[in-house]
Amino acid sequence: MPNFLELPRELRDMIYMAVLTSEVPRPSLSDNRLRPENIHQIGYHVADAQPGEFGNAYTLDESPSTCASLLCSSRQVNKELGEAINRAKSRGQMPLKMDCLVLDERIIYVTWISFPLVRTHIERPWFKPPKLSTNFHQLQVDVRLTGTRKRKWTDPFITSKPPGRIAWGVCAALKRILDNGPEFSARQRASRTYMIDELILNVITPSGVPPEGFLPEDYQAHDLRDGLVHPKSVARELNEVWNYIWAPGFDPLRSHYWPLIERIGIVRVCIDSETWRTRELQLELKRGQDERRRIALRGR
Repeated sequence: MPNFLELPRELRDMIYMAVLTSEVPRPSLSDNRLRPENIHQIGYHVADAQPGEFGNAYTLDESPSTCASLLCSSRQVNKELGEAINRAKSRGQMPLKMDCLVLDERIIYVTWISFPLVRTHIERPWFKPPKLSTNFHQLQVDVRLTGTRKRKWTDPFITSKPPGRIAWGVCAALKRILDNGPEFSARQRASRTYMIDELILNVITPSGVPPEGFLPEDYQAHDLRDGLVHPKSVARELNEVWNYIWAPGFDPLRSHYWPLIERIGIVRVCIDSETWRTRELQLELKRGQDERRRIALRGR
């Protein structure tokens, strides 16, 4: 059997790309990974629950392995894999992927699908412990829809599934990652700072659902009716949640999720991988900070 480095470069590049784009299977509702003993479901009795998070269920599997060990195997592999990483990044082919399987707009099963590579920076201030920060260069959250609106409102804990449930559930999952790190089993805040350069919120239209099986796009979120929420309604919800977090005035929910504005660079809302809206959160934050400074100077 030939040594890996004895293979033609074309074959090695194909192997590198397979490693960088590999994904674990997505769970289904019948998957053992979603059985009660294999998930951490957020309810009123859970001590680490966040606002808007009731109903989220995090799989306790470890996140998929990165290619970091391969980068350390030899100088030649490090150089060649580094070139493959640059090519894959330029083409948007190696995002970190997280799957959110949404059942009846009330339960969101959150699972890591792909975790190819992250970048960690170490800052060493004088006479202080080192500060670590980790950047997710591109995080794609696939929102898969299933079930019916009516079952959402027959849930005994209806107050935990208000209008906007999907958007707030996704925000809660993101904040849990930024606070505690990528392992959903973690219960304490991480010692490092996590940042997301680009966040892609991708709503996937379920196959096999006829057009009449979806609720109208403009159907009110608090109304009761059989039917699956429309993908465009969810995309609109995922876009408008940032307006709510960004709005002035104190609100406990807004205050809790404000760190997302500070730690996410760009948000791209997609439907079936086609870009629908783009928000440059860091640019909006900088403009807001500059405006506050200008107002403060005028008041002196």
